[in-house]
Amino acid sequence: MADVHTKKQRSYNMSRIKGKDTKPEMLVRKFLHAKGFRYKLHDKKLPGKPDIVLPKYRTVIFVHGCFWHGHGANLPAGRQGCKYFVVPKTRSKWWTDKIDRNKANDEKAVKALKKDGWRVITVWECKLKPVKIEKTFAFLLERISKFAAMDASDKNKKTAKKRVIAVIDNKVGSYEKHLFFVKKANAAKALLKAVGLPKQLAKAK
Repeated sequence: MADVHTKKQRSYNMSRIKGKDTKPEMLVRKFLHAKGFRYKLHDKKLPGKPDIVLPKYRTVIFVHGCFWHGHGANLPAGRQGCKYFVVPKTRSKWWTDKIDRNKANDEKAVKALKKDGWRVITVWECKLKPVKIEKTFAFLLERISKFAAMDASDKNKKTAKKRVIAVIDNKVGSYEKHLFFVKKANAAKALLKAVGLPKQLAKAK
């Protein structure tokens, strides 16, 4: 797709782009807050420094700009990419290499997060345009709700498992105590037999 901007326009646009607190990101944050979700922002302790972190659901959200993160780049022939991703005509090789590095870093961060047990959701800038934003928010809410349901199910399973283990431990513990006292009683009887049973015990036997 051809670059629709002049060199001057492209330079100006690039200078106006922020790394965080972008308009798309603010839209997602406002939506989540309105729905009652509480989150952390740009956690440097996590791979890729996710834009939004939902610790309660062990979920992170990346809000990616389509240009900087190469949305639809390197697609197979015949597949149309994102219209907001356009490689500038000037210094094209430099921009392509930079965006490829960004994409590689994104993939590395996602892989590391998943390995640590985090769920990852990526929201693209183009999906937050007026004609698509409602559908995107519905999808986002559905995913988080699904994660919450999975956590609840896992928690119930773990609780049930702990209860079963506790019952088993209790039974095993009682049985072990029983064996201990039986062993002690048998030892006492053997000792009494060796030295001669008292008349009272002999009669009882």
